[in-house]
Amino acid sequence: MNSVAHLTRKSSKNFFAPIALTLTLALTVLAPMISVIHGHMLLFACGLCVLLSLIAAICKSWHDTIFTLMLAADFSAVWYFWGGADFGLADTAIDQRTLAIRTFSITAFTLLNLVLLIGPWSRFSRLVEKLYGFRRHLGVSAFLLGLAHFALLFGPYFDYSFANAFLGFYTFFGFTALLIMFFMAVTSWNWVQKNITTRQWKIFHAATLAIYLPIMAYAIWVNLAQNLQIETWQYILLGLFILFWLAVAPFGPIVKIMRNVRGWKQFHVLIYVAYVSLIVHSWIAFFSAQILPVQVVHIALIAFVLISHLAGWIVKFRQDRTLRAQEASAESIKINGFEYRSVGKIEDFKEGIGRRVLVGGIPVAIFRIKEKFYAWLAVCPHQKGPLERGQIIDGYLTCPWHKWQYSTVDGSGPPGYLDCVNLYPTHLQNGKLFVSRVPVPKKAPNPVL
Repeated sequence: MNSVAHLTRKSSKNFFAPIALTLTLALTVLAPMISVIHGHMLLFACGLCVLLSLIAAICKSWHDTIFTLMLAADFSAVWYFWGGADFGLADTAIDQRTLAIRTFSITAFTLLNLVLLIGPWSRFSRLVEKLYGFRRHLGVSAFLLGLAHFALLFGPYFDYSFANAFLGFYTFFGFTALLIMFFMAVTSWNWVQKNITTRQWKIFHAATLAIYLPIMAYAIWVNLAQNLQIETWQYILLGLFILFWLAVAPFGPIVKIMRNVRGWKQFHVLIYVAYVSLIVHSWIAFFSAQILPVQVVHIALIAFVLISHLAGWIVKFRQDRTLRAQEASAESIKINGFEYRSVGKIEDFKEGIGRRVLVGGIPVAIFRIKEKFYAWLAVCPHQKGPLERGQIIDGYLTCPWHKWQYSTVDGSGPPGYLDCVNLYPTHLQNGKLFVSRVPVPKKAPNPVL
């Protein structure tokens, strides 16, 4: 196996993730049952993070090492500085369980904001783009912290009863976020993304909605049965959640809008439903009672996420418009009966730096390497990463997001991997670069187009 390919895929043999998941779930399950744990939950969580950082270092998973140490520092700082006082409520003492509940929830919400910021900011910064492959780790960590928050609340505060938990409808919005993040966490493994078919994703998408709807109906019934009012805006928001859930489904209208619809990607955009749910839940449950500076920081963070996404979409729209205009003026030639389209002058392409173009409406990543030109489909079949922002390493184009690799010979993955993208023949004529619309033969079908 190619040594670079082996290194970039080494994460598939990394045992840190299952170990971290097992230990974290064990602590979460045991915490409500054992008084010594829930009485000193932050200290136990800090110790767990230190242990996980050591395991990550042994596995040479340096991002995880740094991240778990940062969590340990977060938990220890909160325990040290705020262990005897409330967040913003100066005259009220706070017990260790409540401190852990609030710390886990705030940290989870902060991580979720970070996850949502990495996407748009990867368009603006190569440094942020390097974090893209770590985004799933942050998302699963946010879920586990949310789960720990729920576990510490469910028994002592609600007597292990969902009927009690859903009284006060804001708790159902928190449950909505946790349920969606659970579904996202269990489908975040590479095996799921590579082995679940489009038909199975359609079934899964419909099944998750079928699970959510009766729970939502139950939560509404619980409140109405106790003569508790549910605000009109809350009904409207739930209706919008359902419409969005259906709209982004692989069987929904999104199919007619997007060229490439993938079940995993379509399900994971439900993160926006989870995010809005958490905003509602956290504001009613906590931030609405805090001092003004705390509220301002909370609102500013949400605004920053929204503005970043808007800016990202504006940049993408402008880039796509420019590419379409360039393609409209492209020349067309015939070589051996195949059509080739011009994509620019030779001097427009810099050595080793990728550039995205359109060829017959298909996004193509062009690279110039030692006076040779290579043209791959610009969409990584793993998670639709922008291959034009990748690098050529030992004869393989390496995706900038998760380091998946594709050969300069036929677009195939390294030996032992069936991943591949279309590689298109190129031709130089009259100082211009032309790209064929027909890809070279390859060993496995392209899962994207």
